[in-house]
Amino acid sequence: MNVIVCVDNDMGMLFNHRRQSRDKNVVDIICNLTENTELWISNFSKDLFKEDYFAEGNNQIIIDDDFLQHAAWDDYCFVEDRQLQEYKDQINKIYIFRWNTDYPADFKLDLDMKNFHLEKTEDFKGNSHEKITLEVHIKQKAKAENSKQTTKAKIRKQEIRR
Repeated sequence: MNVIVCVDNDMGMLFNHRRQSRDKNVVDIICNLTENTELWISNFSKDLFKEDYFAEGNNQIIIDDDFLQHAAWDDYCFVEDRQLQEYKDQINKIYIFRWNTDYPADFKLDLDMKNFHLEKTEDFKGNSHEKITLEVHIKQKAKAENSKQTTKAKIRKQEIRR
């Protein structure tokens, strides 16, 4: 699965059972990223997404409090209020939106990032934040598997050309 989270400078996600922040531009980016795919969210997160995001033909947003158990390997999961370490084997990619600020936090991203490689980073102006950073991390094993599949595909194409 592909996981999407928002964190502060210390990987904080929640304080006193409330999200630390929200940003309209982040939600728009998430909806564009997940267009024509399934985006799984919990009931906790549904108020972030406008009703037209749920409309048929836009995104397939699925609200399910057990979404991490049900999401397929290529689905996207927006996670605000769940621990991820127990799902580390199912996670292929993680999109981290960084608020680039310090907030009080009593719930932090618990995922050990040592098996993930930073693939891309991009800064953008948020609606409520001067600068938000998007980091895309890919699992080392998944990166190696993708590389093997790409190499095999290139070899097959060369064999076909002969």
